[in-house]
Amino acid sequence: MKKALVVSALEVKSRHQPDYKTFERIYRSCVGPGYVLSDRELALVPVGSKLIMIDRENEKSAEAEILEFRKAGLAGNNQQRYDIYLGKPRMVDYGAFENVVLNRAGIAIIDED
Repeated sequence: MKKALVVSALEVKSRHQPDYKTFERIYRSCVGPGYVLSDRELALVPVGSKLIMIDRENEKSAEAEILEFRKAGLAGNNQQRYDIYLGKPRMVDYGAFENVVLNRAGIAIIDED
């Protein structure tokens, strides 16, 4: 079964970190910045997979196609960060994803419908 990558885009974080992109900026720019992904996670959601972006604070979500993972430095724990380049974003119903449990890095991998 194909997998989809779910990522968090929190408005509250962007208020405290000026370089952190909001849901709207990610949606418009088609770049999700600095997500920590392991090699295992990358193997599960290769280029061409679906990405679902959620903003729990404002209860909205969008989906897009993953076009590219570009290395973007290391996190404080020495894990690799990636900028995720997206194509064809579109808004989707938040209710379908409101119960997805995200890991510490703000991501989850789920079965795609």
